Amino acid sequence: MNILADTISLTGWTSWAGLAGIGLYIIAYAMLQLGFLRADTYTFCAMNALAGVGVLFGLTGAFNVWTALIQLLWIGLSLIGAVRLWLDRRTVAFDTEEAAYLKRALPKLPKPLARDLMDLAHVMSIDAGTELTTQGEEITHLAYMLEGDAEVIVQGHPVASLGPGAYIGEVTYADAQPASATVILSSPAVIVSFEIDTLRSFLDENPGVQPHLEHSAANNLRAKLRAANARIVENEMNRALAAPESEADVPQSSPAEGRRSADQGSDPFFGSRTPPTAPQSPSGRPPKIKEVV
Repeated sequence: MNILADTISLTGWTSWAGLAGIGLYIIAYAMLQLGFLRADTYTFCAMNALAGVGVLFGLTGAFNVWTALIQLLWIGLSLIGAVRLWLDRRTVAFDTEEAAYLKRALPKLPKPLARDLMDLAHVMSIDAGTELTTQGEEITHLAYMLEGDAEVIVQGHPVASLGPGAYIGEVTYADAQPASATVILSSPAVIVSFEIDTLRSFLDENPGVQPHLEHSAANNLRAKLRAANARIVENEMNRALAAPESEADVPQSSPAEGRRSADQGSDPFFGSRTPPTAPQSPSGRPPKIKEVV
C-alpha cells in the first residue's frame, strides 16, 4: 500500500490527469468492443489521443521513459488516424444518383463505408410495365426507387402504390424468403439495385453498415404499412358508397295490397294459395251430414 501511495499521490493534479487518461483508454476500448463506437471515427481517435496526454502528465510525478514513449507513440498514431479519416472523407466522391440515395436512405453512414457500399450498386433506368418482383418467387436484388411509381399486387389484387424513396425486397432480402408480393412499375423509373448475395457478404465483412441499412428499411416498411392501411380504408369506403343505402330502396307492397292479395288467395310471402273447398259427392252436391245418435 505504501508503494501505491508513493506512486499515485491523490493530492497532486498530475495524478488525477494520469487517472483520467487511464479511464479514457478503458472507456474507448469498452465502447469499441460493445459496439457503441467505431474505430473509423474522429471520436475514437480523439479519446485515445487525450488518454495518452493524460497519462503523460501523470508521469511527471513518477517519470518512466518507456511508458512515456508508449504514450507518445499512441498519441502520434491517433493523430495519424484522424488525418487519414479527414483525407478519406475529403476525397470520396459520389455521382448524382448515388448522392441522392445516400442522402435519402443512409444519411448517417460514414463516407468511406458509403463509398464501399455504392461500389456494389447498379443504377438503372427501367421502363414502365417491368416486373421487379413476383409473388412467391426468389428475390435476387434489393432495389430502391429514386424516381418513378409502382403497383404492389397480392393474389392478383393491387394493395398499395410505391413512389420515390421506396425499397423493394427489403422484407425478405435478409432471410432469403420468396417475394411476398408482385411489384410492377407503373411509370419509367430510376432504380438503385444491390445483388443480394453480394450485399450479404459485404454486410458480414462490414458490420458497421448493417444498422444503417436496417434502420432505413424499417422506416420504409412502416411507411408502406401506413399507405396500405389507408388504401384498404379507401376501398372499403368506396364499396360501401356503391352499395344500396338501405333495404328501403327495394320495392315493397303496401298493407292494403297485401290484404287484397290474401283475399284473392295469394299469400304475399309464400305465393299463391287456393282456399279449401268442401268435398263433393258423385252427384255433384255436397254430401249430407248424418246425425249420429
